[in-house]
Amino acid sequence: MNYDARPHRAVFIEECIEDCNLERMEDLVQSTDWNTTASIWDSHGEHEAVLSLIPRSLHEMKQKLLRFCPITHWQQGKSMPLMHCS
Repeated sequence: MNYDARPHRAVFIEECIEDCNLERMEDLVQSTDWNTTASIWDSHGEHEAVLSLIPRSLHEMKQKLLRFCPITHWQQGKSMPLMHCS
């Protein structure tokens, strides 16, 4: 998890993970031979990593995430619902 993320980004990522029923991995013990970021990108594929540029806006980030995390109840042309943690 990116602990330095800005709050709006961190909340959106958490919501996307929950909506897609993805399981969050527990933080691993820090080891010199285990780079979690590199492992994630390797599993995702170097080709896609090269094509994926850093989003320049919140809207662009949402669109890129929705490509990998399609949520059927969100309709095209409508804004994404805001979800609040209780």
